Amino acid sequence: ILCMQTSYRKPLNFTWESLESAFTSYKKLYHFVEYAVQTSSQGSLLPSFKQSFIEAITDDLNMAKALAVVWELISSPESVEEKLATLLNMDTILGLQLGSIVPPSKEMTSLLHSYTTLREQKEYENADMLRTEIQTKGYTIESRDSISFLQTKF
Repeated sequence: ILCMQTSYRKPLNFTWESLESAFTSYKKLYHFVEYAVQTSSQGSLLPSFKQSFIEAITDDLNMAKALAVVWELISSPESVEEKLATLLNMDTILGLQLGSIVPPSKEMTSLLHSYTTLREQKEYENADMLRTEIQTKGYTIESRDSISFLQTKF
């Protein structure tokens, strides 16, 4: 992602901050796909985003513009299924291997369900112990709108 943010015709200005920023961007994409794979079924491509992406690529390999289309897609109001299908299609060119992301196992999903149940029953001490167990297995729990889901820790 760091290299894609600069035109191939220009020198890359490497800094540790820019590398960290690129890694943060990758984690956001990774976690979006991980969430989408857990919660959605197969969707269809969004032609307008695909077209914008192709136009950016064919405009002298403008990868920065192509990445901007990716972020526009992620923040769009379209369904998660359609965003996932379109993003994975774009990734065949980007090469970020987002299609190889595997959803958490049934065991981890079960632990998340138990955690959510404990939180709903206000058994916070037990929920915190379960959260710690989940973290030792390489996952974190993120909650949005009272819905919790697992994320792989980097």
